[in-house]
Parts: sequence; C-alpha cells; structure tokens
Amino acid sequence: AIWTLGFSLAALPLLARAERSYGDLPHFTKQPCPPELPSLSVIVPARNEAHNLRRLLPSLESQNYPGDMEIIVVDDHSTDGTAGMVKCGLRDSGSAVKLVCAGELPAGWLGKPHASHIGAKEARGKWLLFSDADTEHEPFSAASAVAFAEKHGLDGLSVFPQQQTRGLLDGAALTVAFVALFAGLRRSTTMLNGQYVLVRRDAYEASGGFAAVRSEMMDDLAYGRLLADQGYQAPIMRGESLVSVHMYDNWHQMWHGLTRLGSGSLRNNGSMALIPAIFITAVLMPLWTLLFNRYQLREIPSLKFIWFMTIMGLVPWEKRFNKKDKSVSGFSNTLIGAMLAPAAAILIQGAALWGLLSRLVGRGVSWKNRRI
Repeated sequence: AIWTLGFSLAALPLLARAERSYGDLPHFTKQPCPPELPSLSVIVPARNEAHNLRRLLPSLESQNYPGDMEIIVVDDHSTDGTAGMVKCGLRDSGSAVKLVCAGELPAGWLGKPHASHIGAKEARGKWLLFSDADTEHEPFSAASAVAFAEKHGLDGLSVFPQQQTRGLLDGAALTVAFVALFAGLRRSTTMLNGQYVLVRRDAYEASGGFAAVRSEMMDDLAYGRLLADQGYQAPIMRGESLVSVHMYDNWHQMWHGLTRLGSGSLRNNGSMALIPAIFITAVLMPLWTLLFNRYQLREIPSLKFIWFMTIMGLVPWEKRFNKKDKSVSGFSNTLIGAMLAPAAAILIQGAALWGLLSRLVGRGVSWKNRRI
C-alpha cells in the first residue's frame, strides 16, 4: 500500500515538471525569410519507407526555399520498393530528388547513422537537414529553420514536430511516453530529435558527424551531446508549426519502436532515465491496483482522487495530439485518451523491459527488420 501510494503521488509533481520543461522550450514558428539563403541539402535516411515517402517527398518538393536546395534519399537496403518508388517519382515529376544507395553496412556501424553519413558525403549544401521519412513539412519549414539559425548565429537546431496518431490507444501511448520524456528532461538539455536535425555543414564535418556516433542506438541523442561537448550551439525547440510526424502505422511498429526507445534511454540519459520510469509506473498504478490489489482502495481512500488528478493532468497533453480536431467528438477522444493512459503505460513499461532484457542476453532489439 505504501508503494502504491508513493508511486501514485509521484505522478503529480512529475506532470508539473513535464509541463514546465515543455513550456520552457522555445516555440519555433514561421520566420521572416530573406531574399536569399545559403544552399541546403535535405537528407532522408530510408529503410523500408516507401509508404512514408509518398507523404514526405511532395512536402519537400513544395518547399519555398530562396536558394539552392537538393533532396537526397539514402536507401538503406530496403525490401519494400523504397528505391523503386523514388525512381518512379523521378520519372513522373522530373523532381530534383537524388537517390543514393547506402552500400554494405561496415563493421561497428548501425544502419541509421551510416545512412545519414552517406547522405552527408553526397550533399553539396552549406546546411544539412536530416529528416526522418515519416515526417511531413510545411512549405516554409526549411527556409524558416535556416533563416532562424543564420540570424542567431547557431551551428544547428532541432525540433519536436507535431505528432500524428492512428487511434486512441496509440495516441495515449505516445502521450504518456512524451510526458515521461519531458519529465526527465534536463533544464540545459543537449538532446537532438533525429526526426528533424539541421546542422551547418562545417560544424558537422568538424565535429565528426554521425561517424562519431556510428554505434549508438540513439544516435540523435549521442550526436547532440557530442556537439554540446565541443561547444557548438544547436538548441532543441518546439516545431509543431514546421513539421508533423506519423511515427507508427501499426502495433507491430509501435512495439518495436517503444522497445528501442525504452532500452536505449538508460544508456544515453543515465540516472535521469529513472524519472520517466517512475512516471510511467505511477500512471499504470490505477489499472494495476484494480486488477491485483483492489483491497488497497479501501485502505487508501485518497487513491481515487490522486488518480483523477493524474488523468486530468494528462488532458492538456492529449489535446496536443488532437490539435486539428476542435469538435465535441474531438474533446471526447481527448478525455478517453487520457483515461486510457494506465493501459498505455503498461504497454510502454512492458516494451522497455523486454528491450532491456533482450539487450542483456545479447539478442539486441529489432528495428526495421534489423537487429541493433
């Protein structure tokens, strides 16, 4: 009963900490654009991303960028027709997309940092924008990001995109995961979000680029820490108005994604990774107690009130995942999503524990049909 009460109470200050961390991040919006900007190379590492590229590439080709801009898709041994889809698009539209084959994966490298490295070697731009294939960009995204970095003398920047989800439970899972992330975020964070990383070419090359973090499962976090250690300025910001992301298309992808993220966070965040773990455990307490320790509801009458406050604290986060739906049904979905948080927390906790166990026994975790 003491553990149940302790974990349940922990959710409330951690919710407040997450809200403060989120609110403290600079909110990146559309920027005034000068008549000309330095050349830009957009690099898209792609492994089995044919379905996502159908959304991403048109959004990149429609960029209003006042300068030279190239788009490089690096095919990382895809088996779903990624390369064929890009080639077909090139024939049909005559676009400026360049398709590059990543080649064999060298010893000591993981797939995504290697594909990013290959794309950077092919790039000609003075700025490099690494974008995940599951993103979709507003027409002013690239110009605003480069203009902001140039104006403020930055070496780079990264953003958290607007999240797009399929349904209520996967939305609840991502909501709980992101609240946990922000609850454990340091005030002076050095992290980058690999979904959208802009870096000046000379800073990229001088820092060692993704070759310096070639074996890191969470290469974006490792590279952000590397840039900060070398004195480069590459802040992370809220960029919901610039770009959106649709991370998972099905439950299979979500399970493997959560397994990778959960097991990789401890290595990159150290003791701070305990804070997200405590928060997720706190959120799952209502369901766990109702299933296995229902007698504690009689011993601790205040539990119901604490859980109610926790669910209400998740409502603003759920609204951020349903920004475009202002209807009555949209509000109902927001509330239902918050109420599904305990079930989502069990899913997240299970995936993280499975990933840690798999790594401990030497199996690694599966991502994009590859063991890492």
